[in-house]
Amino acid sequence: MKKDSRYYRMIQSKRWRELRTAKLNVNPLCEVCQSNGLYVSASEIHHITPCETAHTDAEMERLMFSWSNLQSLCHACHQEAHRHLMSRSKEEIQKRNAARVARFAEKFLDRKEGGTDFIEAPKNDTNPLPQSRDKNFCSGKLCGGNYPNQF
Repeated sequence: MKKDSRYYRMIQSKRWRELRTAKLNVNPLCEVCQSNGLYVSASEIHHITPCETAHTDAEMERLMFSWSNLQSLCHACHQEAHRHLMSRSKEEIQKRNAARVARFAEKFLDRKEGGTDFIEAPKNDTNPLPQSRDKNFCSGKLCGGNYPNQF
């Protein structure tokens, strides 16, 4: 699964490392195992609400660094938590990718969430690109003549 670059910046920050260490010091046992009467050392910190679900940088930062969104877990429980969340499933990855596209559109294309959709270019009969090209199109210096003349 490919994570968001914003996530990587935050998860590698000094602030995260200090928060992670503090959480493991306060809750050194796996919280799931402990609730089942087992005493297993926690080795990982889990975000209860995945940071990747955030729509804005501020929301991601809030989820990343919120003490109430963190859970100390052993490796096995952490894997099970992600399996349960299906955060590595094809559907979840597609949803996160769609959210990234929406954030990009909002940031760079001045498209706001809940706003109007992109305006489709009008269809007309005068296409600026010719439907068929000159038979010698790919025989010149531009493409080295390596392409068949099937355009």
